[in-house]
Amino acid sequence: MIEQYENMQNWSLTYEHFLNKDEVKRLRNYVEKRRNRDKTKKTETNDWFMIECLLNTGLRVAELADLRCGDIALRDELSCVHVRNGKGGKSREVLISKRFQNVAHEYLDWKEIRCEQIGQDDILMYSSRSKENIQHEHYNLVLSVV
Repeated sequence: MIEQYENMQNWSLTYEHFLNKDEVKRLRNYVEKRRNRDKTKKTETNDWFMIECLLNTGLRVAELADLRCGDIALRDELSCVHVRNGKGGKSREVLISKRFQNVAHEYLDWKEIRCEQIGQDDILMYSSRSKENIQHEHYNLVLSVV
């Protein structure tokens, strides 16, 4: 345990830890193609939204897993994502682009068509089996696959 902490102290964020433009494009194309094959499939649509949300907002995986539908504030003048429990237990607002506004509108409309709850406190992305938040492990698995 102490070794892991010591290794973290020497770790630094460098350019090789980021996706380059080509990798981002390939990732977006991959999830978009999967979603477009059958928009009725929950997993493919959730994976598409998850990737778009992470790329457009910079949220941490745990922050994304905790989002509620009401945390996405879509307004004409200024739209944002409200992070309730960020790093250090702090909340914050993340401004979002017009592109992600469109993605979020499309995702929420898709949820509504599927008769999923989209109230202020309803879970944004939940498991079909348990009706609970999609666990962080699912996000990490999807990210490792793509």
